[in-house]
Amino acid sequence: MVAVFATSLLGCSTGGDEAIGPSTTAADADPSPSTEATDPPPSPDDSADPGDSGDADADDAEPTDATAPAALLEQLAIADEDLVDGETSELREQGLQVVNQITLDYCGFTFTTEKERLFRHQVNVYLDETYVASSEAVLYSPGSAEKAMDEVRQAISECPAGVATNSRVAGVPDLIYEAEPLPADLLTSLADDHIAVHVTASTTDGRSQDTTMIYQRRGDVLIGTYGQQHRAVPLAEAVARRLAAASPADVGD
Repeated sequence: MVAVFATSLLGCSTGGDEAIGPSTTAADADPSPSTEATDPPPSPDDSADPGDSGDADADDAEPTDATAPAALLEQLAIADEDLVDGETSELREQGLQVVNQITLDYCGFTFTTEKERLFRHQVNVYLDETYVASSEAVLYSPGSAEKAMDEVRQAISECPAGVATNSRVAGVPDLIYEAEPLPADLLTSLADDHIAVHVTASTTDGRSQDTTMIYQRRGDVLIGTYGQQHRAVPLAEAVARRLAAASPADVGD
């Protein structure tokens, strides 16, 4: 949740992107759940070419109606039809990678569900080359997406008011967080399980950054949309429609 703040408040770049929303590299950070050396599941980037699998029976496998996880997340991502004039979208650098990428980070909270992520797909939206918003779809191990949403709620509710907390992400300064729920009348078509807040993060020397964060879950899929409120809300609602239309078997619902 904090890379957007680190980029704006420090005037630095994270991974070559503009301000990009929560996911950021954890390679230089203290070990977190997503970077434990426990042989995490391969991200789509690391998946072997099926043609090189050497499985003699692979071609005889029964067909299935289930959508492959990587393809599912791509289908749920922001699409060209969601954009307004002048906007473009592109896959974020390392947007398919799970290992050494952080999805959830807020107010120093330890998100144990980071290690339960199996696949992710993050897209950035730009208006005339200026960052506007980002959407990150994540597939978790069974039951873990619901727990991740619970952890987000806990992180927000337990964040001490007016106290600067240390992030687990390298390069992010101590930040003071203030979160306000978005008015319900702005959120007409999100998933039943959702969190929508306007967050102000401030440094101890008075600099601050505002962003809207919207998390939605169905089954084992969690989708976060981050950015300027006037675009984050409609983009999140567009993603919600695709999430609602997805096969229950695909999303683990």
